[in-house]
Amino acid sequence: VPYHGTWDQLAKVGVAGNEQLGSATGRITHQGTTYTLDEGWAVRERTCLGQGFDVPTLLGAKEGYLWGWVFSEELKVFCFAQGGSGHFAARVFHAGGVIDFGAEHSSVEHLASWTDPQTQATQVTAWRIRMQSDLGTLEFEARTWSRYLFGFHLAKGYTTHCGALGRANGRFQFANGRVLPIEERIAYFEQGFATLLPAV
Repeated sequence: VPYHGTWDQLAKVGVAGNEQLGSATGRITHQGTTYTLDEGWAVRERTCLGQGFDVPTLLGAKEGYLWGWVFSEELKVFCFAQGGSGHFAARVFHAGGVIDFGAEHSSVEHLASWTDPQTQATQVTAWRIRMQSDLGTLEFEARTWSRYLFGFHLAKGYTTHCGALGRANGRFQFANGRVLPIEERIAYFEQGFATLLPAV
């Protein structure tokens, strides 16, 4: 999946990247308990931002970003929204084809949030996402509950990222009226925020 531009243009543009989707089945044994993995999904992101891009600015120092996927065999959904800038990118993958959505006919609505008692940070935990194009309309709700934190220290600030797993429900309707339901599908949504260090 192309992301941030193609690799052959990296030297010229200064940014490039891609994402690769994967799935897995098998078993995981931990402390004597075996768990069966019958529908595991993964995304590998590889991005080079070069030297000319300020990462805190890219992430959005005020409102951050939302980056997420919904997975099923029939349908996969990608969504990226950056608060404050209006930047939005979304795609639906189905039957070997890709349907792109732009910001002008898309929206992300916050439905619920949770305050982490350890960090005192409040994170959104549920969203209603709508996308529309000439090829179809997508609407779903994603609710998450299992989460983790990670971050990066940078020269001019630091970034905090919160990833969360959950489930999504909704549907994608093609322009011809055919409907693909999204019923309790695996969802992963990540939120990232940048904090700038004061100038000295």
